[in-house]
Amino acid sequence: MKIYRRLVCAGLISLFLLPGVSAKSSTKKIKGVQYPTYKGLVMVGYQAWFTTDKDGSKRSWTHYYTGRKDENGKRLPFGAGAANIELWPDVSEYKKVYETPFIFKDGKPAFLFSSADESTIDLHFKWMKDYGIDGCYLQLFLSSVVKPNPQRDEIFGLCLKAAKKYGRAFALMYDLSGLSNDDHIKAVASDWKAKVEKYNITDTKKNPSYLYENGRPVVALWGVGFKAKKSTPGQFVTLMDRIDEFTGHEFSYLLGVSYDWRKGGGDCYDAGSPELQELYDCIRRADIIMPWAVGRNNQELYEKRSGETLVGDVEWCEKNNILYVPCVFPGFSWKNMKQWNRPYDFISRNHGDFFWSQVAGAQAAGAKALYVAMFDELDEATAIFKCLRRNDVPLNDYKGNGGMFIGIDDELQPDHYLWLTGEAGKWIRGGNGYSAEQPVRK
Repeated sequence: MKIYRRLVCAGLISLFLLPGVSAKSSTKKIKGVQYPTYKGLVMVGYQAWFTTDKDGSKRSWTHYYTGRKDENGKRLPFGAGAANIELWPDVSEYKKVYETPFIFKDGKPAFLFSSADESTIDLHFKWMKDYGIDGCYLQLFLSSVVKPNPQRDEIFGLCLKAAKKYGRAFALMYDLSGLSNDDHIKAVASDWKAKVEKYNITDTKKNPSYLYENGRPVVALWGVGFKAKKSTPGQFVTLMDRIDEFTGHEFSYLLGVSYDWRKGGGDCYDAGSPELQELYDCIRRADIIMPWAVGRNNQELYEKRSGETLVGDVEWCEKNNILYVPCVFPGFSWKNMKQWNRPYDFISRNHGDFFWSQVAGAQAAGAKALYVAMFDELDEATAIFKCLRRNDVPLNDYKGNGGMFIGIDDELQPDHYLWLTGEAGKWIRGGNGYSAEQPVRK
């Protein structure tokens, strides 16, 4: 595996450094805050959006399945050939599981968990603690804000409870794909105001493990700087101001930005465009940024482009007093969910080497924290929690169409990526004995 080195290209980097801004850092110590900064932490994205037909949520198999039609245009029921997920979770430790129409090779039925069960949320946070993962960001989509979803609000409360129980850092991340008007901005600000008041977010006695940065609780806003999105950077600035205004509190903001945010092009606005300058101004308003990397690289591409990209990103953010957090992911597949022409395991995990190469690249560039996508994302095969191996997954073939679940590599344990994420945390916090080569599990 390639050893990553910091690229010292002062002339090139200086082209993209913008004038510094006033210091955001706060020396104020907030009594009772367990996580006063994201620095030194490895946190994961957490969906917690899976339901079943008998869990009481009345949402059927949401996110396990959203519908598929057969060759005659008739909707297939949830079952072989009709599932969203690419990986199958290892459910051996869950208190509650639900039988599915899927079967294993030996004819036995396969079971799934529900995120609507408190015991599921509790187990996931227990795993975070057991494997040394510092905490998570719960994802909340704009659609669940514009049209309020009581279940998502309940899950937010369950996450707060589990985070406190297991001492894990926790924050909310709004996925704002589709943000496009003032009504959306008002809806998000109102939603956060309601959560602050209902769950006492700023009360450090009731929520000691809620994540802080620069003396303020963190709110993450994902989706700024993507040229394909409807929103503008200015709308995100307005949203941040509106949240502070509505709640009567000041918050620290993590912005989830496009991968090519600094130079432009790619998934971002064109280089030198007014939109790119507007994005810079928006990013300066934030305390933390996390460029979205999922689907942007495979291992070969990452090793070619990451050195210059990450080093330049870190330098820019240090100059502008912003915490830079790289996004790393284990692999990617979208065959079952999208039925596209690309193969299963489109971005290969390569037995864990792809994940670790990103950790090594972030470390070499001088990053001080990581965001791992995702903890439980079975839909896109980015999940790091316990999943079945290739030889152990249920059958998913529909009339000989070659359908399958990809599974974890057979020589690895179902919890390998939980362990590997924990090792990444040790390295980020200054642990010794690590290199660009994936560590060997004893």
